[in-house]
This record gives sequence, structure tokens and C-alpha cells, in this order.
Amino acid sequence: MYYEYLANKITRFFSLIPERKLKEFEAKNTDEILQRKNSYAFLAYAMSEICNIDILEAIPCITDGSGDAQIDAIYIHTEENFSIHFFQSKYFSKPDKSIGENDIRLTLESTHRILGGKIPAKLSELLKSRIQDIQEAITDNGFPNIFIHFVSNGEATQDIEIFKERYKEYEICTYGAKEIARYSLEPIKKDFEVTLTTIGDITENLISGVSGHIATVNAREFIDMYKKHGEQNLLEKNIRYYKGLNTINKKIQATAESKEESKFFWFINNGISIVCDGFAPPIGDGLGNKILKIKNPMIINGGQTTETLARSNINENTRILLKIFVLTEDSIIAKITEGANSQNPINFRDLKANHKKQRFIQKYFLDHQIFLEIKSGEIPSKDQKIEVLKNDFLIQAYVAIYKSNPSDAKSSKMAVLRRYFDEIFENKSEEKTLAFRLFRSYEIIRFVNQNNTNEAFFPHAIFSICYAMSKLNPNILDEKFVFEKQQEKLSEVFIQALRVINTIIERKKSELEDNYSHNYLFKSKEIKILIDQKVAKRSGKEKNE
Repeated sequence: MYYEYLANKITRFFSLIPERKLKEFEAKNTDEILQRKNSYAFLAYAMSEICNIDILEAIPCITDGSGDAQIDAIYIHTEENFSIHFFQSKYFSKPDKSIGENDIRLTLESTHRILGGKIPAKLSELLKSRIQDIQEAITDNGFPNIFIHFVSNGEATQDIEIFKERYKEYEICTYGAKEIARYSLEPIKKDFEVTLTTIGDITENLISGVSGHIATVNAREFIDMYKKHGEQNLLEKNIRYYKGLNTINKKIQATAESKEESKFFWFINNGISIVCDGFAPPIGDGLGNKILKIKNPMIINGGQTTETLARSNINENTRILLKIFVLTEDSIIAKITEGANSQNPINFRDLKANHKKQRFIQKYFLDHQIFLEIKSGEIPSKDQKIEVLKNDFLIQAYVAIYKSNPSDAKSSKMAVLRRYFDEIFENKSEEKTLAFRLFRSYEIIRFVNQNNTNEAFFPHAIFSICYAMSKLNPNILDEKFVFEKQQEKLSEVFIQALRVINTIIERKKSELEDNYSHNYLFKSKEIKILIDQKVAKRSGKEKNE
């Protein structure tokens, strides 16, 4: 079932494979062309689901090819919790296959050498560039959580405990067709209710828009509830939110498991905060405790504690401080999640999901056979075989093109959303005008991705290329410019934009020499100035001619 589901699903991504890659595939025989298309599309899809990114964002992260050191893709996540994700992927012609131990060993050895500063010989330029990106990200953000994902459309590889024991500092994850397919097959969350018994009474605080309750609960009972209802209900589904057994989480585990120390857990741990839709009046159990019935709880602070306890042998003396909020206003949710310095906050993107203009734009995209995901986990109905696009990635493209800020677009998606959301959606522009501009942003960045040159600078330069194209030929932003009918003009302006970008790169390499970095160049404010200068110079030449 899952094997066939993925086989059907990934064919819709063939149109997103860059032209240069397709030409590489066409050098092979017919059967191998299809296999390579399947393999490429499957890896991009698996990355997008596991890392919760748009598939157009996943594609430039692919390093598969000659000199890839058994590492098929690298995704660097620098948002809430800094993490780096390495991927090894296999696409099989039969569903009973799995990634072999030798492939796993080679990927782990390569990853370990790279992270230890021992760069393997004969690497592709693309992988060398990604390694430099990793080094710069670590310099800027400290050491990350490392995830190494082994994905296939067959069976999830079993018996990898020996590798987990050898590489304890990494989170090693294996996925087969079933595990990958479940991301998009998961049903939309349904209402549910949990029951917890407090230890002693509860404290209440009631104000307009929110009521708060503070309670103490047994850690075992809380984790039993968590396991019963699962992370798909109580936590964001994204795997990257769990940091693994880092120093802090190891201390949490050790305290919760210790016969002597567990009684101090309530005092030294910050506890867990939950928001919910409803809260039945607490019922006394006759022993001074309260029985709580909570509707649709979601953990907004303490996700790391919860996940660590779920993986621990909790001592019966371990107690947790629990804060429960019944909320009616999104603005209050935002204040609470931000004020709590949440490890796993309700996403700003999700808070804005019901904005009137966003829903209008979602319908506009649907009319063009694209499902615009404006809330985490939102999926089109099963009968809609259409492309899915994430709105946070779309807004990055819009900021680069219509807000003329490619460096801001390259910054974190959350930062872009927070800075530009109101500016984009709260202004007086007509919904149809905004919808068209967002759709045109999608068309441009999709075109740029399809023409990926596979050069080391390309993943960093995508938003700058989009911006340069819009400046070199502003007509491409006009409604009269029909993308499907003007591919030749688009190719021409794309080539011009590449020339501009390459000229800037060569100049900065000459200036900075060993200190040059694609990453730093394209996220700097200077890139817009340099593009504007080159475009103005080019326009001046054309006028003189």
C-alpha cells in the first residue's frame, strides 16, 4: 500500500526536477531515466516531509552525485533549535528492500569525519560548499543537534542499535515507505480529551481572554497520557524540535530516573505549559486531589522535557509542575508562548492561518491547481493530485521580489513572517492584486529552481536571482506577461541575472580571497546594492547602444 502510494505521489514532482538534472538522466537508457527521476523526486519529497520545508526549498539541498561521500542531501536549520540534517536515500524497484548496513556505515563515517573537520578526499564542489555552510553555521550558532536520516521507499532498516551505540552524539533515524507516507496520510487532528489526576489541589487565575491553572502531576501518568495520544496531537509533528540527549536533556533523564534525585525534579525543572480549547470543572477525588478533563491540549513549553521523559525509565517519585491555559484569543497565545521562552512554541505561521486574505489567496492558488499550505500539517483532500506549496517559503520569494529585499528573504522563515506579515496582509491592496503578486512570486522562484545550474553558489543565490530578474525586466511582474507563453524571454532574463550574480561573486572573491563565503554574501544587505549597481550599469549601456 505505502510503496504504491509513494510511487504515485512522487510522479507529480517530476516537473520540479531541474532541467540540468533531467539532461543528466537522459544520457542513460530509458529504464534508468525513470529510476533516476523517481529517486530524485523521492529524496526531495522525503526531505520536505521530514524537515517540514517546501519541496522547492529541499531540491537545492540535494548533493547526490559523483563525489557525494554517501551523503545525498544536507539541510541546515537555524530557526528555533539549530540542527543539521544529513540524508542517505535509496529508491528501490521492490517494496521489501531496505538500506544495507554497509551504506549506513559509510554515510555515518563520512558525516563523522566532516563534523570532526577531517574532510574526505575527492568531494564534489557542491558538497564542499555545503561543508563550508555547516562550518559557518556552527560559528554563528554554536554546535547543532545532528540528525542523520536514512530514507527509502521500501522497509525501514532495522537492527541499527550498534550504530546508535557507536555514534551516540547523533540522532540516527530510519524510514521506509510506511514512515514517509504517514506524514501526508495522517488525518487532520480531531477533537480529543485527556484526563489527569493532580497531586493536591490546583491554583487558578482568571482574566479576560484566558484562564490559567497550576497543578502538580505524576510524571509517569503525564507521559502515559502523552504516549497514548501521541506527538501528532500534543506536539508539532516536526522531528527537528527534539534535541536528542544533549547535556540538558541528559540531566533531565538522570534526575527523573534516580531513586534519590527524582523527588527534586519538581523543584529544578521549569515544568510544562499547555494551552487547550476547554477545561471541565475539576472534580475532587476525595483525597484532596483533582481530576482534570482537558480538551485538545497542546504543549507550548516543555517539549524537550516531555520527549526526554518519554524515552526514560521514570522513577515513581518524579513529579511535574503543569501550567494549563484555556485561551480564546490568538494574541494572548502569542504573548504566553513568547513570554515562556518556549522550546516548541505555537508557530507564528499557524497563529495567522485564519487571516481572511490568506484564505482568499489559498483559494486563488487552488484555482491554479496548487494547494497553498498556510498551517502546519494542512493537506489537500486525497482526491486532489496537485502540488503543495508552503506559504512561508512563498512569502520569502515575495519579499525578495516585491519588497526588493533578497537578503531578508534568505534569513529565517520565522523572521521574515514576523517582520513582513502585517506589511503584506494588512495593507489596503486588493486581495486579487496581492494574490496575483504572490502567485507570480511562486512562478518566478519555480522557474529559477527548474533552471538550477547545480553550482555551489546556487542554493544561496536563489532569492537574489529572483530579485535580479525582476529588476532586469520589470515586465515579468506584469499580469500581461504570461509565463507559459514566454519561456524564451524568461530564459533570456534568467541568463542575464546569472551573469550579474557571477560577476558579483568574482568581484567579492577577488576582494575577500579566503574570507569569501557564498552564504555571507547573499544574506548581507550589500547584495541588493551590488545587484542594483550592475543592473543600472547594464541599463545605461543598453541606452547608449
